[in-house]
Amino acid sequence: MATHQARLGYIRESVAEFREGKTSLRRLVDDIEYTVQSLDPGPVRDDLHPLAGTLETIYAVALDRGELDDLPTTTVTTLNEVISTIASLVEPEPSS
Repeated sequence: MATHQARLGYIRESVAEFREGKTSLRRLVDDIEYTVQSLDPGPVRDDLHPLAGTLETIYAVALDRGELDDLPTTTVTTLNEVISTIASLVEPEPSS
């Protein structure tokens, strides 16, 4: 079973792949939601859980409106803010 830090690393990789255009929003949402559920209980999981829900909402609304290929500017701004927050939460802790 993967360790907590390995799971955070997986989220980092998923975010990086999305930012590089190598994966879809749907895949990012799936990766983060699944991984967050498997994290050890604690503050990081508690902070990531609502952000994963926000990503799911962004995806669902865009899908419903047929906007997945051309997200509105306000949606892109919100998406980038959420992804940046997720990225900062999963950064490795500096070693002593």
